[in-house]
Amino acid sequence: MHRHLKARGLILIYHRVTEERKDPWRLGVTPERFADQLETLRGLGVRIVSVSQLARELAEGRPRRRSIALSFDDGYQDNLTQARPLLERFEIPATLFATSGYIGSGQEFWWDVLEQVFLRPGELPPALDLIVGDESYHCDLGVDAKLTPARSESLLDWKPFQEAPTARHRAHDELWQLLVRTAPEPRSKAIADLLDWAELPKAARASHRTLSAEELRQLARDELVEIGAHSIHHPGLGSMPKRIREQEISGSKAQLEEILGRRIRGFSYPQGRSSLEVQAEARAAGYDFACGSVYEAVTARSQLFHMPRVSARDWDGAGLKALIARHLPI
Repeated sequence: MHRHLKARGLILIYHRVTEERKDPWRLGVTPERFADQLETLRGLGVRIVSVSQLARELAEGRPRRRSIALSFDDGYQDNLTQARPLLERFEIPATLFATSGYIGSGQEFWWDVLEQVFLRPGELPPALDLIVGDESYHCDLGVDAKLTPARSESLLDWKPFQEAPTARHRAHDELWQLLVRTAPEPRSKAIADLLDWAELPKAARASHRTLSAEELRQLARDELVEIGAHSIHHPGLGSMPKRIREQEISGSKAQLEEILGRRIRGFSYPQGRSSLEVQAEARAAGYDFACGSVYEAVTARSQLFHMPRVSARDWDGAGLKALIARHLPI
């Protein structure tokens, strides 16, 4: 009860609205369940605002109670084709924090490449030797070089960093840990080399496309969806030298402003992680606010450059209502 009395707002994190079933990071919500969640939000009698509105009120020291904001991270195409029509139907605003270097790139996010290579059915070479930045990576897949459709289907519920059921899953996790702390340029080369090794195309699958520049403009054509920045290449900022951090933070802002012809006010940290130094760099880059993923409500004491958010999963409306009830009085 004491926590609820202090709570003023809640920022929900989404990534995708999709029917995609192979989703190890649990980034997707189906269109049907997203619609149910939005209908539930409308029925709660809460105040639904943009993230920037909530940030302005926090900056002024007057965040209003029972406020909820929706945010999307990354910049998948389904934010336009699936999410936006439902946001329009229920007249609910949202904020997309876009990873600017992937906009119009025709390439998949690096974590989706790992999923495609290691978790999809098919046969891979028996061993992998890969240069990842300054490190060498080697793995022997053995009998797990081949993954049958039936075996892949049986492992749909597996989550990263759980016990690995195959050598492929172990390689997926080990490479994720290497790539998240690798600078953008050598990481891109490692991803290209990995796709060559697996004999897979470098072009994005239709199911995992990112927005083009024109699609981003369509998404932001009115005030329903505001656009924020989410770095250029989605690195782990805490692992990057200062020069790369500043380029990722300020460069993303500049690229999106060039595409949209308007000021970008907000930033969200890749993987939701930051430090006091990274937060100061976001402020210095000219943003008004920045979001992390501290799993709590927004209160009058929340930090403007580390605003907390909570993840919304593939639940029905009742599941979302239960999440909100844990953080806000409804």
